[in-house]
This record gives sequence, structure tokens and C-alpha cells, in this order.
Amino acid sequence: MLFRIIVLLALLSLFLDIFDSLAPNFPGGGWLHHAFDLDEEANIPTFFSTGLLLLAGSLSLLIARAGARPGPTPSRAGSWRLLGVILILMGGDELLMFHETLGSFLDKPFQTAGVYAWVIPGTLAVLWFVWSFSRFFRSLPGIVRRYLILSFILFVGGAVGLEYVEAVNRKVQGELGLSGLLLTNSQETLEMLGVAVLLKGLLIYIRDFLEYPKTQFALLFGD
Repeated sequence: MLFRIIVLLALLSLFLDIFDSLAPNFPGGGWLHHAFDLDEEANIPTFFSTGLLLLAGSLSLLIARAGARPGPTPSRAGSWRLLGVILILMGGDELLMFHETLGSFLDKPFQTAGVYAWVIPGTLAVLWFVWSFSRFFRSLPGIVRRYLILSFILFVGGAVGLEYVEAVNRKVQGELGLSGLLLTNSQETLEMLGVAVLLKGLLIYIRDFLEYPKTQFALLFGD
């Protein structure tokens, strides 16, 4: 269901981008375009992306809470907890646009467009994440590890990789153009797909590999 919603949002955003460029004065078109444009903030795709990240963070924290109890294998609770906090902070950033604010501060010293300057600390954050979580990822069951790695590749490829490409494209062709629309929509779509894949991996881990019985996991809500 999540994958279908993401594809629908991506196609709707691209259609409205093209329609708005062809008929900019169409009654109500501007409001509808803003409501579903993946490149805009505080609209339906933004709230959807925020919800995905907050849900993934909450599931990670629930796994951490279950894994922190005494069990027969070493606990990964600390890594799950840190992952949950990171995802919730990313959800807050998606809604409140912290990284755009950071980019505006980095604009002058790095002489680049402020909306893209955040990619510099963002790249450092990605390197830190890989270094910090590499051992944790290797310790996970194979199928869960593959889902988490795929989600990481999709999300970072959209959030950082295509951000570089989009910045270069806008400097060459400006804000408009079919290539710019495709890049923008692809970037946001990859981010949402990455979180959806992560949710799939988390649910598989809860269903098949959590050390405690499902009844015990359900009791966490009543502790």
C-alpha cells in the first residue's frame, strides 16, 4: 500500500508540475499544485514523508525496548535506540526544514546556493552513519540487513546524490525544464521509497526475529 501511495504521489506531482507550466492561470491550479508538489514544503507529500519517518523511528524504539530485556543473545538495543532517535529527528527536519536553515548559514562561506549547501555536512553525517552502524548492520539477519542497506542506498541516493545533480542542473538550465522536474521528483520519491523499504525490514524483524514472543512484545504497550 505504501509503495502504491508513493508512486501515485510521484506521478501526481509530475503531472501537476507540467500542467502548471502549461496552464499557469488555470483556476485553482496553483493551490492544487502546491498541495501535491514534491518540491514544496508543508503539503501532503511532506506530511506523508514525515509520518513515514516517525513511524520507522517509533518501531525502532519499540524494538530497542524489547531487546533491552534479558535474553539468550547479545542485545542490540543501543543501536536500535540510536537509529530510532535519528529517524525521529529526520522526521522533524522533514517537517520543520532544519537542513534548509543550515544551508542558508553555509551559503556565503562555501559560495553555493543555500538550499544545497547543507549537502556538505549531510555527506559527513552519512559517512559517520556508515562508520557507526556498519557492525550493527552486519549483526542483523540477512534478509533484514538487505532491506536496511537497500533503504539506506535509496534514501541517501535521493537526499544527497541527486541533490548534487539537481544543483548542477539548476545552475545550467535554471529552475524550469523537464530535466529539473524529473530530478526533483526522483529525489523526493527515492527518499520516500527508502523509508518504506526500511519499514518493511523493521516489520520483518519484529515478525520473524525479535527475541521475545509476540505476546511479550504486545505487553510493552501496557507496561
